[in-house]
Amino acid sequence: MNENTVRLLSVKLKRMKNVGKGIVKMPEFNDNFFEEPSAEILGVYGQNGSGKTAIIDALSFIKSLIAGSHLPKDAMNYINGASETAEIEVSFRIISNKDYIIKYLCEIGRNEEKGGPEIVSEKLSYGIMTDLEYPKIFTVLMESKSRSSTSFSTQLGNMIGNDNESAIDVMVIKKIAYRELRSFIFASDMKKYIKAQAQISPDWNVINILSEYALKNMFIVNQSYSGAISMDYAIPFSMQHQSEDLSAGDIYISLSEPTVLEMKNYTVFKNITEEINKVIVTIIPGLKLQIREYGEQATRDGKNGMRFELLSSREGMVFPLRYESEGIKKIISILNMITIMYNDPSVFVAIDELDAGVFEYLLGELLRVIDETGEGQLLFTSHNLRPLEMLKDNSILFTTANPDNRYIRVKEDNRNLRERYIRALHIGEGDESMYTKTLKSEIRRALFNAGEGLK
Repeated sequence: MNENTVRLLSVKLKRMKNVGKGIVKMPEFNDNFFEEPSAEILGVYGQNGSGKTAIIDALSFIKSLIAGSHLPKDAMNYINGASETAEIEVSFRIISNKDYIIKYLCEIGRNEEKGGPEIVSEKLSYGIMTDLEYPKIFTVLMESKSRSSTSFSTQLGNMIGNDNESAIDVMVIKKIAYRELRSFIFASDMKKYIKAQAQISPDWNVINILSEYALKNMFIVNQSYSGAISMDYAIPFSMQHQSEDLSAGDIYISLSEPTVLEMKNYTVFKNITEEINKVIVTIIPGLKLQIREYGEQATRDGKNGMRFELLSSREGMVFPLRYESEGIKKIISILNMITIMYNDPSVFVAIDELDAGVFEYLLGELLRVIDETGEGQLLFTSHNLRPLEMLKDNSILFTTANPDNRYIRVKEDNRNLRERYIRALHIGEGDESMYTKTLKSEIRRALFNAGEGLK
């Protein structure tokens, strides 16, 4: 477990994809419940195109920015078509020398000159918990606008003081960061600059804590991650980085030919497969992963590496992993991060379409175990209704047909949550409609007319 405990509390979206406004609160934060952190699960349900994946995409952007990486070049396509900018605001709880609540806001816009995205503004604020009460006042630690060349937030201005040379250094860091589509607040040079200031308050350390958390303890499984499995191209694995010299990011193991990994990454991957084998046999009896080594081989950049193939072993039969079902490959791919999350309260995992190809009863049992005895945080989107029978009401969020109030929880009553959800879909029960209704007669007519046009 880390010295500092970090927990995601909420994600707020504005003008992103088909979400006009929407806030996603983790169960602990929704209950305003601040005891010792334990497992939190939040499942997001709703019809196709109703804003579920937007949450995963937003979290992916935030992870990249806080970890010091860059926005994807297609980020501008995630801005609502009728808007000039999109906003993502996340809040975290950091239990360190103090009990902090942190808010980070990032506004993304379109750069018409370059034909790509730009970071329009950023804002990092914090408050300190007292007597287990949510702070009413937040102090702006740093604030920045990409087109501003002279102004600093009060806290940053106080840190720089009257030192013109320092002010110039900070402005250079800012211009480079925004040109590279990186966060100015979490830029590596900015973190070094802050660390070098002897007079800095310990509160500034939250920047380094959040950066390490995003790099090591946030795992985001989006559609591109799952797509590699669906296309039988590769199976991705996420590694928890224990040192700075370990390559960052996911590793992709080929499903069609042997893979060559740099030796230090290969050693870590071997350890991952050993840990996966301890768990996978309890989920899929008789299954075990094997590695067939073909010898040392240089990587494309000339480093010492190992060439190997990942195999599946069942009841004495050994065959390439690509011949397993999509569901099994999906479970194998995410099992390492699920294991890490289960054992560490500072680990957050977000998975888009967790249920894709996974047997619903198995999915329900896995979620129940995590919910009852785990420590970390899991957010997932799904279409499978089995978790509605397994999880507490507060662990389920539904999308609505209203883009300006995209995410809601249903009111509690004595009925099963699955029953309440299906009833809401059919008769529109509740304050917001959860489903844009379709008519079977219209579907039949459209299929017939389209068929006529193909003759």
